Amino acid sequence: MSTDNEDLVRRVEEAWDANNLDALDELFAPDFFSHTAVPGMPPGLAGAKLAHQASMSAFPDRKMTIDDLVAAGDRSRCAPPSAARTKEASPGSVSPPTADQSR
Repeated sequence: MSTDNEDLVRRVEEAWDANNLDALDELFAPDFFSHTAVPGMPPGLAGAKLAHQASMSAFPDRKMTIDDLVAAGDRSRCAPPSAARTKEASPGSVSPPTADQSR
């Protein structure tokens, strides 16, 4: 099961990174619930996709890599670092856009 979970996590992160939101429909359960949902977004995968689109708008060159992935039983933990430059200020942000890369 752990290997299956690792594969699933990698497929999900690859879909997010490629901005292939349609692929996520096959990877998430229909009753998916996010405990870290962005306030004001719809619940479930629809809200996660909208939050992702907003992030991609602000960070169009965002890239995710998986440096640390642990799976045991039916649980997994992924800590993907990301790198991106801001294109425009994020909603509610007090920071101006920058050409500097964040990580």
